[in-house]
Amino acid sequence: MRFPEREATEVFIDRLKQKVQQYFPIYSWKLEDNLLIFSVSVDLPGLDRQFSYLQKDLDRLGWTPMIREENGEHLLVLTPKPSIPRPKPIWVNLLLLVATVVTTSLVGSQFWLWLVEGVTAEWGGFEGPPFGRIILEAFNLKKGILYYSLPLLSILGCHELGHYFVSRRHKVPTTLPYFIPFPPIPKVLALGTFGAVISIRGAIPDKRALLDIGLAGPLVGFLVAIPVTLLGLHLALQLPTIEVSESELFLASPLIFIALEAIIGAPSMLPLHPTLFAGWLGLLITAINLLPAGQLDGGHIAYAFMGKKQKYVAWAALFMMLALSIWFPTWIFFAIIIILVGIRHPPPLNDVTPLDLRGKLLSLVAILIFLLSFVPIPIVPA
Repeated sequence: MRFPEREATEVFIDRLKQKVQQYFPIYSWKLEDNLLIFSVSVDLPGLDRQFSYLQKDLDRLGWTPMIREENGEHLLVLTPKPSIPRPKPIWVNLLLLVATVVTTSLVGSQFWLWLVEGVTAEWGGFEGPPFGRIILEAFNLKKGILYYSLPLLSILGCHELGHYFVSRRHKVPTTLPYFIPFPPIPKVLALGTFGAVISIRGAIPDKRALLDIGLAGPLVGFLVAIPVTLLGLHLALQLPTIEVSESELFLASPLIFIALEAIIGAPSMLPLHPTLFAGWLGLLITAINLLPAGQLDGGHIAYAFMGKKQKYVAWAALFMMLALSIWFPTWIFFAIIIILVGIRHPPPLNDVTPLDLRGKLLSLVAILIFLLSFVPIPIVPA
């Protein structure tokens, strides 16, 4: 949306100025690149309420306000409200979900054969039935669905639904989750999925909403990953112990994993079960999402907590991943994604009101979840 016809521009600007003056005293204003920028006086205790009322008034006129602080001055910026693209039809979400169930079930069947049955043949075949045919057998597929696909997708799905419902509560337009399938590939440790995402279709109003939306996914995913991991530990205890060779690779245990092992009295060298791997993977995904960079959940939380200083911890996280890639090269992949998406986090509409005590405590909860779930080198040699 742009200004009305030329002869009506001044009248329309006056109308917008009058709306702003109902809530904020104006010191000066200017028109710049189709933006109206006002220098205003702000009453911090009442800012949330005033800004919310102004936002509703301007929304009816097709404009969106943003408020920020620059060089000790509060600037209220009015921009034409962008059109929100229509979300894809729900059948796209369902189709991707079905495809991801299929790919994770195939991978789960493969993990069942490898981790439980001890079948390590290649896809091309071996003496006996071809491996590709074995993983498609009904018995192995059922094991793959029950012991890997269902636990893993429960963690990923609940994570994204946490974002979805909290976004809806804050009246931020958001799509349902899009699951990303990834087929099993010979000689590659494919996981069956690249995860799941939602698409936020509207502006986030303030730091409180930014924190709530960013934390909801990791918090719910973490809470679901704990019982999945406990179930995986229980199932792993039923497996026969195996001798460890020097060439084997092991999954590094995050702190919460170690604590859960201690709770049920599991030995440290426990055989790996597909459900246990799904729980471990869910915890790792939670930790990666909490890295304080870009549009990751941790980026949302860090910006809500630190404001513009978020860029410093974002760069620190990026350099950490690059350093850790010496021992675990996959970190380079995540670092590249963050660089492509952007290191810095965009501000919410109200970038002035700080978090209250509740918000600060929730930020500490996010840090605690990260510390409990993160492992710097996820896969290590024996």
